[in-house]
Amino acid sequence: MKKFLVLGLLFTIMAAFVFAGGGSQSSSQQGGKVTLQFWVSQAGAAGELIDTMTKKFNDVHADKIEVVTTFQGGYWEAASKAMSAASAGLNPDLLQMGADHVPTFGREGVLMDLLPYMRRSGIDSNDFIDGFVWDYRINNGMVAIPFGRSTPILYVNTDMLASEGLRPPTTWDEWSRVANALVRRQGTEITRFGFAMPANDTWYWFMAVAQAGGQYINSQRTGLGCVEDGSAYEAFKFFQDLHNSGAMFYGTGGECTQMFTEGRAAMYITSVGSMNGIANAAKFKWDAVFVPKGKAQVVPSGGNAVSILEASKNKDAAWTYLDWLLKDPDGLVTYIIGTGYLPVTQTMANSSVMRNEWQRMPQKQTAFNQLQFANDRGHRVPQAGELMNPLLDLAQAVMFDNADVRAQIEVLARETADIMRNN
Repeated sequence: MKKFLVLGLLFTIMAAFVFAGGGSQSSSQQGGKVTLQFWVSQAGAAGELIDTMTKKFNDVHADKIEVVTTFQGGYWEAASKAMSAASAGLNPDLLQMGADHVPTFGREGVLMDLLPYMRRSGIDSNDFIDGFVWDYRINNGMVAIPFGRSTPILYVNTDMLASEGLRPPTTWDEWSRVANALVRRQGTEITRFGFAMPANDTWYWFMAVAQAGGQYINSQRTGLGCVEDGSAYEAFKFFQDLHNSGAMFYGTGGECTQMFTEGRAAMYITSVGSMNGIANAAKFKWDAVFVPKGKAQVVPSGGNAVSILEASKNKDAAWTYLDWLLKDPDGLVTYIIGTGYLPVTQTMANSSVMRNEWQRMPQKQTAFNQLQFANDRGHRVPQAGELMNPLLDLAQAVMFDNADVRAQIEVLARETADIMRNN
């Protein structure tokens, strides 16, 4: 098997876990009833929703199919376990994985082509939101269905902005001006930040480069495509300046959420998948608006997908579950409404249940409308996993150590070229 991103090292480590009994039991069939193993990558409220809708499926199909969900850790950990298990014939039937993992898994032949099953079930693959499936279409097939899909969006405390006579920013210039105007200090301590952005996540930096008018990886797929045109410098310098001015809080996702919901940050850029949690925690009027535009209006997509593994011995039963998820009102649409993720098909977006949800919470429709600007083609490459650490190293140096942006980009460019050349 080819070298597989940064997972190669993890396979050996996680294989020991799986073989020692840490993974799920393989699927089985007894008395005509099929038991399917579904490895999931979400715990907490999202994981509970998956369990709830799976129970509803099991109740409807009680005589024929039972789906057993097992949490296997986050996206990278679950992917590693699945690859190890597949090599040993202990694979699950269904796997929830990070959206970025799907193309590489698909090219490795690990995932089943779903198109023949879609045609048989009367599902038009063109009904899926193109921004969510363009890189799932491999070898004239389609190897996954988008499940919990998201983009960044800007949450704003409308009470706070209104009290200052400000409106939500729509451009980078406005973003800088509004964020700085909202800062409050007590002595040398900042008591309120203009906005918060999570650290330790490459998502926002890919977006920043694209919004600065660049393409993170060049078209030849040999290295960075954002150096000569200056877009990398523009992107990192914009946020470094905001951080240095005190307008920007840069910390963990949990810290940023708390800053916003407690009124210590007036704006917060994070996933649309956080919308329900923010709505429940915020004690003020809030809104969700498009991420402010730089030279271009671009947002990346993220989240997760679900696939059937090629090694599954129960593909027909596994497809029955996916077909139910896509079509039944108790299926995927319920999970999407419960989490704040985005509808993954036009049919789902046009359904009465989704329209009712948008009427209840218009911010969710805003998030869906922003999909017209979703584009991942500049950074969604097979080496994505290995590109994370050099990019995060640059972000840490620029944001926390106030390092010279141009010098750090030179380091990033060398490391990125090495990764693209050697993998």
